Amino acid sequence: MAFPVILQKLFENLGAGPLLKRSVLPTATATQQGAVTVSDSVSSTAAAADGVAASPAAVKQAYERADCGLVIVNGKICVQYEEE
Repeated sequence: MAFPVILQKLFENLGAGPLLKRSVLPTATATQQGAVTVSDSVSSTAAAADGVAASPAAVKQAYERADCGLVIVNGKICVQYEEE
């Protein structure tokens, strides 16, 4: 039994696939809306142009790292951060 035409047009494998076709929902970029991969990484170099977005946990961790304190030593800004 074939899947309805609308499902065949939206999903891979003639409607039986678990993923939407890329032509339906393209990968997001810095200038185009679309699908993104959500990442918990705070050390990744991937950007919006790569279709990667930060998860709430990654944003929280990055904020906490940035909020750890800055000090000026010999006229230079230094970060005081200790790895947990």
